Amino acid sequence: MATIGRKLAVCQLQVIGLPAWILWGIVHVLFLIGFRNRLAVAFSWMWAYVTFQRGARLITGER
Repeated sequence: MATIGRKLAVCQLQVIGLPAWILWGIVHVLFLIGFRNRLAVAFSWMWAYVTFQRGARLITGER
């Protein structure tokens, strides 16, 4: 899937569809630092999925 650091890599997997989406989410949550961060992100993603809410992706500031 990707390289990690200088001497590490993740092998290519032929996974598509829902299993690939779930695997991507698990891998990204596991690479977070700290149990509280992992729990917060996992809960946030689950809540957004269940309620169909999208996060605000706004860039604000003066030009």
